[in-house]
Amino acid sequence: MLLPDFKLEPHQKEAVKRFEESDGNILFLMGIGLGKTPTSVAAAEKFIANGKVNRVMVVTPASLRTNFVDNGI
Repeated sequence: MLLPDFKLEPHQKEAVKRFEESDGNILFLMGIGLGKTPTSVAAAEKFIANGKVNRVMVVTPASLRTNFVDNGI
């Protein structure tokens, strides 16, 4: 879960919006340091909150696993 005071940047909000509007088959390309982890956490939270999914599976290198575990995904 993202911290309550965490604010997504405009490009991250746009990515979450596009993900919500898709059927789930979407590919995002984001450069280093642009916030892929919080963007994906926010998108997952939206899908769970809207009842579109019950669970989320994240495929990521082992070195990034704690980024998602620490954020509740």
